[in-house]
Amino acid sequence: IPRLQTVLSFSTDIYRRELAFGILLVIIGSFGILITIHGLIAFVTLRLILLRIFECCLWFLMIIGGAVGIIGIIFASQVDGFISQSTNPNVNQTAYAEEKLMLGMNGGLALFMSLTLLIGIIIVRCLMGDVNSYSSGRSYIRTQ
Repeated sequence: IPRLQTVLSFSTDIYRRELAFGILLVIIGSFGILITIHGLIAFVTLRLILLRIFECCLWFLMIIGGAVGIIGIIFASQVDGFISQSTNPNVNQTAYAEEKLMLGMNGGLALFMSLTLLIGIIIVRCLMGDVNSYSSGRSYIRTQ
C-alpha cells in the first residue's frame, strides 16, 4: 500500500523533526514576504516611523532566523543518535545521511540569511539618518 508507506515514513523522529523544521522555514519565509512589502512602502514614502518599524522587523527576522538555523543544526547532529537507537533492521543508512545533510545545510543557510540581514539593517540605519537630517533642514538649505 504506497499511501500507507508515505504516511508511515513520517512517523520516525527524524522525519517529524525535518517536517517541523520545514514548517519553521515556511513561516520565516512568509514573514519575510510581509516585511519586504512593508520595506518597499517605507523606502518609497521615506517616512521615518515606517523605516524604524522596518528596522525592528529586520532585527526580529534576523533573531528568529538565527534561532531556527541553530535548531536545524542541532537536529542534524541528533541524526546519528537516532540511527544507533533504531531497532529496525531495514534502516537505510544513506537515507539518514541525506536527511542529516539536508537538515544541517538548511540550518546553515538560515544562519547565513540571518547574518546577511545585518547589511539591510545598516542600509536602513543610514537611510534613516539621511531622512532625519533632511527633515530637520540642517543639511539642505536652499540658497537664493
